[in-house]
Amino acid sequence: HMVEEFVYYCSERFDQSSILAVELHICAVLQFNFAIPTAVDFLFCALQRMCWTRMFAVHRGQHKQVTMLAQLLADLSLLSPRCSSLLPSLVASAALCLALAGLRCGLWRDGAPGAAATAEQYWTPSMHQATGYSRDDLLNVLPAMQSEHTVAHSELCRSTAAATDAPPPGDSSRAARYAMLRRKFSRGRFLGVLQVPPFAPHAGGQI
Repeated sequence: HMVEEFVYYCSERFDQSSILAVELHICAVLQFNFAIPTAVDFLFCALQRMCWTRMFAVHRGQHKQVTMLAQLLADLSLLSPRCSSLLPSLVASAALCLALAGLRCGLWRDGAPGAAATAEQYWTPSMHQATGYSRDDLLNVLPAMQSEHTVAHSELCRSTAAATDAPPPGDSSRAARYAMLRRKFSRGRFLGVLQVPPFAPHAGGQI
């Protein structure tokens, strides 16, 4: 039916076989090397657009841990029905914002240091410009992501020694997914983000 719609929108300048032939050619040129982008893909694109390691010197070297925590939050969002129904680019932006808030890293309250009652106060105008998402947009996803992190934290930060055995293949339960996330993010390159507590309102932070 979609091909028929393309034929209609093209005012029947092309028939179905022509459109399918071009589609097949594109797939052949790309060698079928494509996939639906995930929130993590959008996260890396956003960080690249922000020139992350150079633009935010106020992070005092914490930019790497922010990135790793944002990855964890993006993965956790897959367990939230609310987050999984949203655009991956919006989820990626919310994950970055919540990672900054969780680490109290950067500037908040429109660039002034001080109390941060909500996570979106860490979202700066430059981040809005780079991603296209405003603080108001993030309000659609931040509460659900923060709630998921709060529920998962105690389970995810368990030591590897105390963790249960690996789940059997095909087990898609929440506990099994936590176990997979724990094994992934307990690796050294993720800089201990499993131990980072969920964001809570605070009276100040670091800049």
